[in-house]
Amino acid sequence: MLLDRKRIKFWQKWVFLLMAILMASFLIFGYSGVLQGCSNRVGLTQANPADSRVKALTTQLQADPTNGATMLALAEAYQIRAGGQQTGSSGQQSDNAQALALYDKFLGLATAKQGATKQEAKDSRIKALEGQAQIYSNQQDWANVIKTYGRLTELRPQNAQYFLSLGEAASQSGNTATALLAFTRFLQLAPNDINAPTVKAWIKSQTQTASPSPKPSPTTSP
Repeated sequence: MLLDRKRIKFWQKWVFLLMAILMASFLIFGYSGVLQGCSNRVGLTQANPADSRVKALTTQLQADPTNGATMLALAEAYQIRAGGQQTGSSGQQSDNAQALALYDKFLGLATAKQGATKQEAKDSRIKALEGQAQIYSNQQDWANVIKTYGRLTELRPQNAQYFLSLGEAASQSGNTATALLAFTRFLQLAPNDINAPTVKAWIKSQTQTASPSPKPSPTTSP
């Protein structure tokens, strides 16, 4: 029995030693792995893909300043980065200004620089104008929204949503005449659109307001 107890104590020492080694290994390697994972996640959070895209496209445009595709892509990259920033911040305002300027510059290029074919150039102009319209709408710059959607309706006169957006911007700015024309054209193009009842109600309210009240007929004295 004494020999068995000695053997048990002997093996207990080795088991405890092995467990201590395993525990130490876990604390060292496991903890460092957790730290490494945390640092990786922090690094991913800090890195902004939009920053690297803006930087890369800026370099490309500097190498070829009249490349329409690069110019349009850089404008979109600035706009995307602006959308990820705090509303009204100086960074967002700066990025939106850069995007608008690049869109304008792109729209001023020759057609051949805007696309390989006339259709591609037209599609690119539409994309640039849509980008500008979104920025102006977010800024509630209704005058420029009206101007931009006016150009879009010229490029795609059958696009009902352009006329709807034009009418909404015009109504927001108090330009009732333009809103009535745009909404009327919208209803002609999309009479069954989900927004049609609201538009019809608005037109009716404006028409009733604009209608002069009837004057009382003159009475004759007996």
